[in-house]
Amino acid sequence: MSGAVIEAIEPEEFLGKALLDRVRNIPNYPLLGPPDLCYIVKEKRGGFMSSGPILRQGHYHYVYGVDTSSTAAPCAYIQSIVKSDKSDISSASKSKIRVTSATFCTFDFVSRRDVRIEIQFPGSTNVVAYDEAGDSVLLDPNSWNTVFVCSQIRSFYPKLCFVGRQISMFLNMSTFSDFMAVVKLLYQSNVLGADFI
Repeated sequence: MSGAVIEAIEPEEFLGKALLDRVRNIPNYPLLGPPDLCYIVKEKRGGFMSSGPILRQGHYHYVYGVDTSSTAAPCAYIQSIVKSDKSDISSASKSKIRVTSATFCTFDFVSRRDVRIEIQFPGSTNVVAYDEAGDSVLLDPNSWNTVFVCSQIRSFYPKLCFVGRQISMFLNMSTFSDFMAVVKLLYQSNVLGADFI
């Protein structure tokens, strides 16, 4: 996962629009839904003086293949992007740019919910899901199985996107076996119906 990531940038007046659009579009998404989204809010102090005005921007890109079986891997993915950003900018600019929050979104097409892992820097993580009505709903701990399966199936059919990124999730047979075990479990418990297989 090394190297710079091509991002789209939302200026302050449109901050969070990509996140809002995801919720608004849930009823219209095709079966597999949109790619996973990594959205990072950065603050940059302008001018030569450290007391200059603060400019806030949303930086985002789409990604396929991140392990979404829990919050751990998406949080680690975000941390890797933030760390990569810091190493790509000059030391003079580093002190002026600060990451304040990040959101990783993944669409669960079984429940038709957009699941979000929201991180505040420093320190707190929150998980919320949005349904087709745009209402926030609590995520059942068992939901991570379907979130994981949906995200990985979507990665088998990536859409071309200028600000997109593909990660190879199944680097070994063990990982693929884990994926198939979760699919089998969901199928046997009727979470995934006969139409799915």
